[in-house]
Amino acid sequence: MLQRQALLSGDERHLPARDAGPAKRLARDVVDSRFTLGQIFFGMILVVLVASLTIPKDYTTVLAAVNALSFLAVIMVFLDSLRIGRKAKAMVTAAYDAKSAYGVTAYAAIRAMQPRRLRRPPPKVKRGESIRNT
Repeated sequence: MLQRQALLSGDERHLPARDAGPAKRLARDVVDSRFTLGQIFFGMILVVLVASLTIPKDYTTVLAAVNALSFLAVIMVFLDSLRIGRKAKAMVTAAYDAKSAYGVTAYAAIRAMQPRRLRRPPPKVKRGESIRNT
């Protein structure tokens, strides 16, 4: 119960082990301070779904282009999330040590794929805000 409330409020004292600690806090701040493609991914996929359902089957070239664009969007979101995850790991390693940075790349990449409003714990920094390494 306390962990669930901590995830909703951002209370550092009762966060689950997955989200606890200063290294994970720094990783969250790195992700939350940037715009990520993952934030708009679900909207893009919804547009692709609607387009693929409404475009007549006779327009095979257009349908192929829509499918190619959706595949490209998936690849771009993955690469953007990986880039941000590696940046977060580098910052955590610089601020703390390599042992603290274990798992930070995946943690930050997964967070970067989530829409900002649905991230738990909620973002504490604004987009564009600079992040300290301490």
